[in-house]
Amino acid sequence: MSRPLYLILALGWMGVIFYFSSQSGDRVGLPSPWDKFVHAGVYGLLGWLLGRGSGHPASEGPSAPGWRRYSWGWAIAVAYGLSDEFHQSFVPGRQADALDLLADSVGAFLGTHLLQKPRQAR
Repeated sequence: MSRPLYLILALGWMGVIFYFSSQSGDRVGLPSPWDKFVHAGVYGLLGWLLGRGSGHPASEGPSAPGWRRYSWGWAIAVAYGLSDEFHQSFVPGRQADALDLLADSVGAFLGTHLLQKPRQAR
């Protein structure tokens, strides 16, 4: 699959996240700490899509350009998580939660950095 397609899928996934974040608190909700696993999974998928869309892994280590591209994918996912928590502060029955943002960040990191399949050398 091409990188632009992964980015399009990431934008679509962001729309799904926004839709569910717009639901009032009486319609959506899991008890804590289970909701943190959902946050991590949702943002793990977003991070994976952004990571695949922004570059391929580099075997040279953390200083390699591929690592930096993945870091951008992680930063975009975390920024979206922050904007999502802000957005939820305006939705009836919902609130912004720093622990949700932490779960989003961890999930995005796992998706962008650890779950990427290494590219085969040709």
